Amino acid sequence: LQFRDSPGTVAQFGGTDWAFGGTAGITLQPMDGTTIGIGYRSQMTHDLDGTFHSDVMTLGRVVPAVGTIDLPDIVTASLRQEITPTTRLLGTVQWSNWSRFKDLTLTTPGGSLKTEANWDDGWFFSVGGEYDYSPLLTLRSGVAYEISPIDSATKRLVQIPDNNRVWLSVGASYKWSDAITLDVGYSHIFIEDGGIDLYTPTGGGPFRGDVEASVDLFSVGVRTRW
Repeated sequence: LQFRDSPGTVAQFGGTDWAFGGTAGITLQPMDGTTIGIGYRSQMTHDLDGTFHSDVMTLGRVVPAVGTIDLPDIVTASLRQEITPTTRLLGTVQWSNWSRFKDLTLTTPGGSLKTEANWDDGWFFSVGGEYDYSPLLTLRSGVAYEISPIDSATKRLVQIPDNNRVWLSVGASYKWSDAITLDVGYSHIFIEDGGIDLYTPTGGGPFRGDVEASVDLFSVGVRTRW
């Protein structure tokens, strides 16, 4: 992570940590052809052990530091509806408790450095479909809209220049054998342009700018059945 102390100085922190959480879920089939899934992933907190250096705060020296960040718990609800024997409609709604991310705090022997966040909760909505082209090959595609937990330029961190997003996705599954299935997928994410209007943790600024971004995701997977 990088923190700007003054117009000409960048402070840097790097650290690692492990965190443990849990997941739980339930699948319901209220009628033939309809499947509903509800899942929960617990919140986690990371205390990242690492080092920090800054020309201003540490006079250029590297000092031990701990960065603390609270990650959200997540609730997901999904629907799979059979339209024909070879065609299915898919839908998902997901809520992420990002409002628990109040700040990013960095603790050093000489004191603490806090970057305010105060994010809102995040939401994700998607709809798609899949089609059995043959007994071996299934094709799928979908679109999603994600509401970012960052809703203003004063909350948008330089390190995390997030904003609302539109997802376009395609994929396929190939049944290699009775026990092995191959999955491939591609998503392009259109991220809305957003501004940054921040003061630094040490009182410098304001620092203002604009963010333009997009993301491409490729995935390949193998599933086995025992």
